[in-house]
Amino acid sequence: MLLTFLIYIGTALLVVNQRIGWNDTGGPNWLAVLFRSDIWFAFAAIVAIPYLRKTSFEKHSKIVLLTIPFGFLIFTLLSSGYNLLQNKVFADAFGLYDLCRCIISTIIGVAIYRISQSSSKFRNHLIQILIFTPAIYVVAGLVFIVTGNNDIPFFDKNPYDLNPAAGIVGLGSRFQGLASNPNIVAIQSAVAMGLIFPRLVLSKNQLLQKCAWAAYAAALLAIMMWTGVRALAVVFPSIFLISLWMQSSFNKQGFFRVIKIAGLAGSCLGLFFVLINSLEFTQVIQDRFNTGDGRIFLWIY
Repeated sequence: MLLTFLIYIGTALLVVNQRIGWNDTGGPNWLAVLFRSDIWFAFAAIVAIPYLRKTSFEKHSKIVLLTIPFGFLIFTLLSSGYNLLQNKVFADAFGLYDLCRCIISTIIGVAIYRISQSSSKFRNHLIQILIFTPAIYVVAGLVFIVTGNNDIPFFDKNPYDLNPAAGIVGLGSRFQGLASNPNIVAIQSAVAMGLIFPRLVLSKNQLLQKCAWAAYAAALLAIMMWTGVRALAVVFPSIFLISLWMQSSFNKQGFFRVIKIAGLAGSCLGLFFVLINSLEFTQVIQDRFNTGDGRIFLWIY
């Protein structure tokens, strides 16, 4: 099915985000265009529109997939219209681009829900893609550590460009992999961790399988620390608490189950952090928390 293929490709390419360079000498980097997930999701949204008319929503799904996104879009347009009346400014090209991305994301969200209703195979494949595509960050990190090479083949327009923000590791020694932005790396790795967590703690996998999941989780956690993204201090505990909530029931047995899971998960995370800290992967994020600039003062306010 064309729609599922486009969604698979777009989801896999969320880990890649390279500068296109529309105005550069010689024109844009078309490989960067091809690897941009927005392109694939835009085609998927067009294909999905006639397919979504017969979607039936459960109560909470409708709120999450329709009410909240459409409410956000309406308020965005209202605030932009008000800004136009007050300040004679509506939106620049980037603002309109982000608005289009919001619309596309809403359509894709409903499409994924619609297909998942009838195909557990699609759902499982999508989860596998979200779990394993961030492994490319681990590979890129190992390449940088072993070889010291900070270039990204095929994406770098000029191999002699000394732009300090380019490469696998960018400004402030922050890891950015193939995403050219540490925040993208942190988001994709956090999503993968949220999906790995039940397989590591809750599943009945054999010990060897759980050890493999633990090794992958530790590698992703190291990458997340290396990005220096301070929002992980909020995002990561949120993922942990939501996972606990989804697996709990409001009775005595459920309460003890949550305590057991929390203790086991906390122990695993503690061991991971000790290992990662001994390898100095946490140094970047520690330095960023110790600086006075950035957004921390906004969080406190």
